[in-house]
Amino acid sequence: MSDEQQQAEATGLQYSNIPLKPTEPNQELTKAALEEIADLPKPILIHCAAGARASGIALIANAIQESLSYEQITQKAADLGISLDQPHLKQFLLERYTEK
Repeated sequence: MSDEQQQAEATGLQYSNIPLKPTEPNQELTKAALEEIADLPKPILIHCAAGARASGIALIANAIQESLSYEQITQKAADLGISLDQPHLKQFLLERYTEK
């Protein structure tokens, strides 16, 4: 058991670790992270070393839950200072909002 897991569980949170790489979008890991977010009891804490991946995944989860449009996502990202160029978020936007 990791120190991080022990700290989370000591506060009453369930612990899950999805190792998203900051420079490589990975559909399977992104999907796993989103499923964990949906399934874990709330409130939840999402974090990463610098915060970009965590904020991107949180924005994606929110966009899915609230069925946000592309314009709503870009506005929310701008309001929160989240870069749309981070790999996981960029891949999600391309796959979800580009015409096929």
